[in-house]
Amino acid sequence: HLCPGVELRVGLDDAQLDEQMKTLPGIVQSLLAHGQLRPILVVGLGTNGPIGASTLEQVRDLIGPNRQMVLVNVEEPRSWEGEVNSTLAQFAKDNDNVALSDWYDAIKPHIDVLARDQIHPGGAGGRIYTAALTAALSRLVPPAPYPTISDFFSTTPVKSSPRVTGNE
Repeated sequence: HLCPGVELRVGLDDAQLDEQMKTLPGIVQSLLAHGQLRPILVVGLGTNGPIGASTLEQVRDLIGPNRQMVLVNVEEPRSWEGEVNSTLAQFAKDNDNVALSDWYDAIKPHIDVLARDQIHPGGAGGRIYTAALTAALSRLVPPAPYPTISDFFSTTPVKSSPRVTGNE
């Protein structure tokens, strides 16, 4: 594994490598329903079509405030490349629990290591992809811890009232 502790999942059953971003909310809902959504969601979908910010917002809402997301931008000879990368960059900029993995800038000087389709990384490209992903993961701010029981109770002693007895 190039990233120890990282589990690659496209879906729960038969992984499809041609997934589009619009399928992501359903994938995340399935992971949540099966208790399999990890603390950090890495999303590398965007080479198969444009992305709507509303889909990203839906996924952000699904993962909630105590999980984080890394969005991997794209390098591809397709008409939607610029639009996809712009949408991903803006979404990451606007959301504290989201970081951008800049695959585009990382691989641009090394296009020759990509497969003939100029999309799929192969061995050398995989190492560059991993470096870009690792950099994005390091920029994530650790989430606030889940509340504990003590968060709901004051640690400041309460002043006691004068005691009332029936003899007064």
